[in-house]
Amino acid sequence: MSCHASPKEGCQWIPTSSPVWLLNENSIAAAHLGKADQIKFFLPMHAKSFPAGILTNRMTLAEGPQTQGVEHLGMISFALQLALIQSVPSGPGGKPVIHLFPAWPAEWNAQFRLLCREGFMVSSAIEGGTISFVAIESAFGAECRLRNPWGECPVMVIRSGKKSEMVSGKLLVIPTEQSEYILLQPDSRMEKTSRGQSLHSV
Repeated sequence: MSCHASPKEGCQWIPTSSPVWLLNENSIAAAHLGKADQIKFFLPMHAKSFPAGILTNRMTLAEGPQTQGVEHLGMISFALQLALIQSVPSGPGGKPVIHLFPAWPAEWNAQFRLLCREGFMVSSAIEGGTISFVAIESAFGAECRLRNPWGECPVMVIRSGKKSEMVSGKLLVIPTEQSEYILLQPDSRMEKTSRGQSLHSV
């Protein structure tokens, strides 16, 4: 049994203390589908579903003594990461494309540093629905493919602290070198226009 109601309808018939929530995958499915409104509802509910209480190390004894709710916590962490960033091909056999905040509620401020496919350590932050920067550390020197977090606004590529080149379009393709650190920022001349776009319209 699981909850299939929309976030607006709620899940009044399933208490948050119910074991039903422990292995519920609604948060993961919502993140994969880019459903920020459902993440806003399901993720907090999933995190609160600890029927046996929470220990100081954030584990639980939900399954009895000498057991921990690691699987439950792993599912929450997985959904959280998918809502913040995804790195998947656009089709079978394709190259992975990094997508920032694909299912993140615009009302939630956040900052993260997470590893993506092909050795890219990505850092970014969002406040008030606006993404301020993207930092990429390239471990292997692969070509980075990034869905433009500012719509089609031109983006400045900063390498070694110096402005390098401008890239634009919905898909940004950026060559990198091994161990290179790259900072991406929207073109200040176009940033005001991009701020008017919805976070999930790009």
